[in-house]
Amino acid sequence: MVPRLPGRVVRVVSGLLACTALLGVANAVLTLAAWQDLVPADAYSNLGGSVAGLVYATLGAMIVRRVGNRIGWMLIGVGLLLVILCLTSAYAVVGVVTHPGSVPAAKLVGAISEWTFVPIFVGVAYVLLIFPTGALPSARWRPVAITAVAITPLLLVGYIVTPRPVALPAPGGVSLLFPNPLAIGSLGDDLAFIGTLQGLSVFYTLVLGVALVALVARYHWGDAELRQQIKWIGCAAVAGVACQVVVGLAQVACGCDRSPVTVVAYLGEAVIALVGIPVAITVAILKYGLYQIDVIINRAVVYSFLTVALAGMYLGSVLLLQLLLDPVTTQSDLAVAGSTLAVAALFSPARIRIQRAVDRRFYRSRYDAGRTIDGFAARLRHELDLDAVGLDLRAAVHETLQPAHVTLWLRPSGRSLTTARR
Repeated sequence: MVPRLPGRVVRVVSGLLACTALLGVANAVLTLAAWQDLVPADAYSNLGGSVAGLVYATLGAMIVRRVGNRIGWMLIGVGLLLVILCLTSAYAVVGVVTHPGSVPAAKLVGAISEWTFVPIFVGVAYVLLIFPTGALPSARWRPVAITAVAITPLLLVGYIVTPRPVALPAPGGVSLLFPNPLAIGSLGDDLAFIGTLQGLSVFYTLVLGVALVALVARYHWGDAELRQQIKWIGCAAVAGVACQVVVGLAQVACGCDRSPVTVVAYLGEAVIALVGIPVAITVAILKYGLYQIDVIINRAVVYSFLTVALAGMYLGSVLLLQLLLDPVTTQSDLAVAGSTLAVAALFSPARIRIQRAVDRRFYRSRYDAGRTIDGFAARLRHELDLDAVGLDLRAAVHETLQPAHVTLWLRPSGRSLTTARR
């Protein structure tokens, strides 16, 4: 049974999701304003980061509202911080490069953008650590989690005060570089190492490794359903650890924070964090019934594809009809009216086809059961032999419900009770 959340919790979740969406829109506006001053890779990654943040927050909101799992809260936090990271990066580029002096404290806000990356990464690792139950694998993991949480603020403080160049858009962009405005030049080498990318790479490798071990432990001791649910996110965790190990080895080999190898490895990590983990969680929800919110996401996926398909058909039909009717009339009202009627007529057939495609891909058992029942109904209309109908019915029940055995009781008129067993 789905727990009923207090109204206050629902309002908080809705408010955080709305805040994430509004900040994402603000980031899109600022990124487009600074587009000419951004390297293409930085511009697209900054827009993509806010989209990924909204995806994280939406997934988290659905999980919290459905089952109240703390993973949902973690995903909401990661999504909100991702959008803040992208927004503050765009703000700094606009205030320093695009329109110098147009906004206050642009460099300080840009430095905050880099700092935000630390809790984001730790939050993603913690999601992997407690996935999918929302709790640690056992009480023995509690010291590990407490240690990781305690070290994070120390690393964040070190990252804030270490003399280093701030690279925006964060993390690791090349469109804007300036010295850390809060750097303390008298730090020792050991303390300064904590606030460098090399120091963070060591910590991130350890945290991701611990999270991967936790997933392996859950996979080893879990049942078949749990293994299917964590299989995809486990693959994402393995890829993330591999990329982080490559980053660490490349930094040690070249003695620097940036090299062609580290750039490729960082790109792989970004793809895994922004795309791989949300996709893995979505697959676990849709295909393996995680958190039992597959119906909600199923409808969201169906109507998203339906909206895109109908919008494309509408625009295409308007352009096509305008070309065909141009020799007859110069007005576009007829083309718009015809396209609207065509889209209205195609709504129901398109929805059914998209629903079947989604069910066939993510709900295979339900799709096969539906086909079996439809086939039985079609044969029933043409079958006159009662024994054949009974055999067909038992076969359909056995295939769709997969019971231990099937028994069919019949009482034909004028005969005693008969039993057929399979």
